[in-house]
Amino acid sequence: VEGEMERDESGLTTEAHKHTLADAIDRYQRERLTDLAEGTRIAYQAHQKFWRDKLGHLRLSQLRPAAIVKARDELVTDKGISKSSANRYLAALQAVLTRAQKHWYWLAVNPVSMVAKLKEPPGRERFLTPAEIDRLLIACQESSSPDLHLLVLIALTTGARLGEITGLKWSAVNLERDLFFFRVGNVNAIKGEVRAAPIAPAVKVLLKVRQSARQSAKVVSLHDALVFPSTISSKQPINCRDGWKSATTRAGLEGFHFHDLRHTHASLLAAHGASLLEIGRSLGHKTPSTTARYAHLTRDHTHAMVSEMTAKLLGEKEGGRNG
Repeated sequence: VEGEMERDESGLTTEAHKHTLADAIDRYQRERLTDLAEGTRIAYQAHQKFWRDKLGHLRLSQLRPAAIVKARDELVTDKGISKSSANRYLAALQAVLTRAQKHWYWLAVNPVSMVAKLKEPPGRERFLTPAEIDRLLIACQESSSPDLHLLVLIALTTGARLGEITGLKWSAVNLERDLFFFRVGNVNAIKGEVRAAPIAPAVKVLLKVRQSARQSAKVVSLHDALVFPSTISSKQPINCRDGWKSATTRAGLEGFHFHDLRHTHASLLAAHGASLLEIGRSLGHKTPSTTARYAHLTRDHTHAMVSEMTAKLLGEKEGGRNG
């Protein structure tokens, strides 16, 4: 009987019979959502609203993989959402049902675990050439935003995400050790919550100028202050969207995203001989599979090195024979 109850086959009332998907989503958003990073929280709210509207009336015992697949596929066919985005919707639902299964014991089996992800197209890989980098930096220096040039320099030299940089506090900037300490993901996380990255010499000079300006402005303490505060509120990070768009347009880089600076950082590392492991560490990747997208860059560099070495080796031998 206990085994049948676990499989919801006993006919007896279980937790899965008592609660609807809407109940689970509501509880998840009350208890868990506020702990997530801002970007994840906003995305989950939108995605979970879709599932609540679509399948929220179903009891958890009635929630089947086929119903989930049908709703997900409608996102692609009816609403024109990409397969990558549809998988993000699925991840938002899985987060709720995993919580219901492993923390609240409302479910014996998570039905999303039996749903295959849609095959996604290759990830966007846009890298700047050295000439494009120069044009972008000049455009940022000419920007009306006094923060944009330094923001872009930090992104290029550390590979940090925009949210990691704009959320940076002075307490996470160690100018004596030349290190940034970026907060990764959930700020309340116990493990893996901080990633160290080196401060480049040019960046350090600009940071010292900025720090001196803030101190002369009689700010009581910079310790908990944002490095890039908004002009509206010192407790909110700057919004550089308009300045970024104008700068990329002036630099002739239409459609270039700030996140592409992260890819550019990886390409620069690969060009200087960094391994995939080193690139992954610099970008803060948790798994090697995430860094695998840059494998062709390291292969190209390795091939060039081997070709150069072989040419020198054979050239020296040939020269030795001729001598």
